[in-house]
Amino acid sequence: MSRATNNLLFAINVFSAVAATSCSFNFELTSQRTALENQILGNYKELDDDLIVANYGRQNPNDAGGDKKNRISAEIEKATKNRSFNADDIDELKDQGILGEDGDSLLALLPKGIGDIGSATPDQIKLAEVLVDEENRDRSTLWSATNAQNLELSDKGLPAVRQSFGRKIYETAPKGHWFYTGKKWAPKP
Repeated sequence: MSRATNNLLFAINVFSAVAATSCSFNFELTSQRTALENQILGNYKELDDDLIVANYGRQNPNDAGGDKKNRISAEIEKATKNRSFNADDIDELKDQGILGEDGDSLLALLPKGIGDIGSATPDQIKLAEVLVDEENRDRSTLWSATNAQNLELSDKGLPAVRQSFGRKIYETAPKGHWFYTGKKWAPKP
């Protein structure tokens, strides 16, 4: 019998035992990370396509700083995993008209009078503020790493990296998500 089959049978037996005792479970979603979630994020080793591209981008052949590369790779991995972890919450708050994308390719809490920020609960505002700080920190890490690993870009290339990133977010965003375009906030048509 395969391991997967054994695991399935075990799960069925556990569920049957729990159901037989008439226990009930109450789940409370808090939109906050638990210690277990932090541990899983810290131990998760699978790299997604973006991380692979970032880590194996063009390297300077004269750079012998292996420790620096390992540190940068760890920062990229952490930022990528954190962005992935927060993506659903960010998308939900964007759908609710609480978050948007500013003109500098940064996530932003929408100003009062824009979107549905006025109807947001204090807990939603608090979560949105935490997500904005984390997302913008992670974006900055990825932008800097992309800029540093691309020999064709100089220190002046960071605005181009940010602009490209912002363009991709706009292109893939659903209708109704808020963007600061030029001089005003507007939902994507």
